[in-house]
Amino acid sequence: MAFLNITSVCNKKCSFCFADYMYQSDKMNYMDLDNVDYVLEMIARQENYLLKTITLTGGEPTLHPKFIDILEECIKKNIEPSVNTNLIFNKEILDSLIRNKNKIGMIYANVAKNNIEQESIFINNFIELKANNVPIICNFILYDYISTIDKFKEYFDYLKNKMGMSKEVYICQPLPGTDEGRDNFDFLSLEYGQYYLDILHYILLNKFIPRIDYKVFPCQFKTREDFDFAAHFLLNSRCGGGTTYLPMNKVAYCYPNSTRVVDDLLKYNQIKSVETIMLNKKEKIFSKIERLDKCKNCDYFNNGCVGPCFAFFKEHK
Repeated sequence: MAFLNITSVCNKKCSFCFADYMYQSDKMNYMDLDNVDYVLEMIARQENYLLKTITLTGGEPTLHPKFIDILEECIKKNIEPSVNTNLIFNKEILDSLIRNKNKIGMIYANVAKNNIEQESIFINNFIELKANNVPIICNFILYDYISTIDKFKEYFDYLKNKMGMSKEVYICQPLPGTDEGRDNFDFLSLEYGQYYLDILHYILLNKFIPRIDYKVFPCQFKTREDFDFAAHFLLNSRCGGGTTYLPMNKVAYCYPNSTRVVDDLLKYNQIKSVETIMLNKKEKIFSKIERLDKCKNCDYFNNGCVGPCFAFFKEHK
């Protein structure tokens, strides 16, 4: 799946957000429609259906002045769009999502602390989308306001009672280097693993299906059984997968990376070649990063662990 970051503009200031790391000098930009069309044309030419999906993201993608046009252009080209959003948008955007509900992959509603006005908009838009059978999922980012199991339970119950929720519930750890209030290596602790387990059990207790939109590591759990239990709920992680298309005719891999792999999009004419070349460039950088001491003798390290990513952010903190 490709991530099309159509704007760096947002109406919130979430401490966990990767946008500052991703955009760096590309602040406050909207992707121009020529650039959008260039990416969509490459995707539309793919024979593999899995490559004919895209996630519109940002920033807050619905703030792009041509968001509705972009959404409908995806559909016109037989590309299935999903939207990664905070749901704080107006009725025109809401109506467009409802109108195109049968062509949309998923609305990922990022749950984050809102002020009173934003909270009302978030809840009302969620209720409207769900009532009109638009595919939508709540995505809880596990940062400061729900950083303990008691805080998570309180906010989870609040939203469940206020608006209901779709059957699946996503939970997502902040990306390395983006949560200023927490050391990156807290995520590799037994304490954080227990936090995951408590959240998973609580979601199941409430008869929802939890999904983890990140990776988990054996060193986060006391037993292999606990690790296997958590891993059972893993989605295909964004970390290590997917290329991000940015404003200003750029393409990037591993988007929170402070020395991200960036290239000129316009020199490519096939999505497949973009994905392959960017992945190879990223792996060359990561191959030069020294492993954490605790990871060097871990069998799991060479089977999907993002230990190098954590090592990188410790080095560049």
